Amino acid sequence: MTTRIRRIHPDACWILANEHDELAAVGRDANRIHVQRIQAATPVADAFIADHSTCIAARLGLSNYHAEKISFEALVLAQFPTLMELLLTGMYLPSSVSRLAELLACIPEDLAAALDLDVTDCLGPTVPNQYPLTPAQISARILPIVNDYCPENRLSEPPETHLHIKRSENSTTFCLSVPLLEGQAIEKLIATTARTHNVSAAEALVLLIMGNADVSITLNLFRHADNPDAPLVAAGTILDEQSTKKWLDKVTHTRTLAPSGTSSYSPTAAQRAYIEARDVHCRFPGCSVPAYRCDIDHIHRYDGGGPTHTDNLHLLCRHHHKLKTAGAWDVTRYPDSSETWSSINDGHTVTTVADGPLARPTFAQRLR
Repeated sequence: MTTRIRRIHPDACWILANEHDELAAVGRDANRIHVQRIQAATPVADAFIADHSTCIAARLGLSNYHAEKISFEALVLAQFPTLMELLLTGMYLPSSVSRLAELLACIPEDLAAALDLDVTDCLGPTVPNQYPLTPAQISARILPIVNDYCPENRLSEPPETHLHIKRSENSTTFCLSVPLLEGQAIEKLIATTARTHNVSAAEALVLLIMGNADVSITLNLFRHADNPDAPLVAAGTILDEQSTKKWLDKVTHTRTLAPSGTSSYSPTAAQRAYIEARDVHCRFPGCSVPAYRCDIDHIHRYDGGGPTHTDNLHLLCRHHHKLKTAGAWDVTRYPDSSETWSSINDGHTVTTVADGPLARPTFAQRLR
C-alpha cells in the first residue's frame, strides 16, 4: 500500500464552513441538497434503468440523462456510508461528487468498506479557509488509493487518438481527439505559429499541417532525479509507464529545478519550469486554466520592489491576472506554497493550495 502524507494546518477548514457568512451557508445548503437528491434517486440493483430514470426525472424535474446519471452515482456512493456522511456536510461541489462516483465505480463490493475510510480520510482541508476541491483535485487525491486497492483496474485518462472527418459541398471539418499531453503540445505549436506568422489559430494549424511553419516549442516534463524508475509528471497528471517511455525518448535537455531569483523582470526558463511544476494551473480560487495558457505574475509588483524570485511568482490566467492588477484582489503567499486571496470588495478571504509535484519541495523531492 502506498503511503500518502499530507501536511495539515492545525486550523484547516473549508471556506464553506464559515458559520458567519450567509453566502457560505447558501453554498453548503445547495451542495447538501444535491447529495440528498442523489440519495433520493438510489435505485434497487435489479430495477430497469429506463423505468427508474423516467420516474426520477418526472418527480425531481430533471432530464432523463441527469436522472440516469445521479441514479448511477447513488448506486455507487451507497456502498460508502462514511463518505456519504462527509458529502452531506455540504463542503463538496456537485461536480466533485460526480467525479468521486466516477472514480469509485470500479471498486468491488467486498473492498468498498475498507476503502470507504481511506477515501474519507483523504478528502479533508489542509489549510484555513480552503477553497473546495475541484474535480481534478479529487482525482489527484483518490486515484492513488483506488489504484492501490484495484491495481488490475488502474484508472487513467484514455490514451486513444481519434480523427473524424466530415465533408460538405464547400468545406471539410476535422474533429481530432488526442491524449492530454499531446493536446498541450499541439496547442502550444498552434499558438506559437499564430504569433510568429500573425495569423489566426485556424490558419496556424493549416500552416503546420501543410509544412509551411518552422516553429519549435518547449514542453516541460518532470521526474524525481533520484529515482530512474519514477513516472513522468506533465500537464498536471502522472503519465503511465507506456507514455513515460514514449516521452522520455523525446527529451533533449534536462535541468535540476530549485527556487531561484533573477535581476530582470522576465523569469528565466528554469524559473518558468519551476513555477509550472509547483502551481500546475491558475492559482485563483476555483480556476483550473492550465499552466501553458497562464501568465507568470509577480505577487508583489516588480516596479514596487517585488523580486523576480520563484517565491514571488505564480501562475494566473489572463482574466484573473487583470483582476489582481486592477486591485480587485490581494494575495499573500506562504512558504508551503498556499495562497490566501482577499477580496477588496467585501473583505472575505479564501485559500488555495498548489497542486504540482514541487508544491512543497524537500531534498527528497527534487525533480529534474
